[in-house]
Amino acid sequence: MLKISGVIIGVVVVLLVLSNFLITKTFYTEVKINESPSVVWSFLVDKATYSKWNVILTPTESGEIREGEKVNYLMNYNNSESNFSAKIAKVIENQELNQRGGFFGLLTYDHKYLLKPTEKANETLLIQTEIDRGIGLLFWNSDLVEDAYKKSSENLKRLIEQGGR
Repeated sequence: MLKISGVIIGVVVVLLVLSNFLITKTFYTEVKINESPSVVWSFLVDKATYSKWNVILTPTESGEIREGEKVNYLMNYNNSESNFSAKIAKVIENQELNQRGGFFGLLTYDHKYLLKPTEKANETLLIQTEIDRGIGLLFWNSDLVEDAYKKSSENLKRLIEQGGR
């Protein structure tokens, strides 16, 4: 009996590892904001303003967004709320904010905000990109994610260009 249990556990582990590499979904949005990357960045790292522009996430605690830190969020997705944490994996001021989390093999995410100056003075291309991985993607309808990121980016653009905080 122990041998069979060990085999079953081994098969499950192998399936979870494989699913993390074979089952993926990528989301991508971009918007041009009529402001410098440093101004756009100041909004991205100001957790107090998230509720004014982010249609999915609201940080549930104060503090700074710094590399290596954990941020707790309240996620409002598809008319349901849940709490989750993200690890700040990479911070390059005025250029990139990378957050990761989830459960390896089941469902992980690698979300990035990328800020790129354009050829136009004081204009920033804001890119949101995310790669989700894992077997959970087979059971989760993620169709609304890209639309929510697009709305969030457009809300952020409107907030910044109207001079709001």
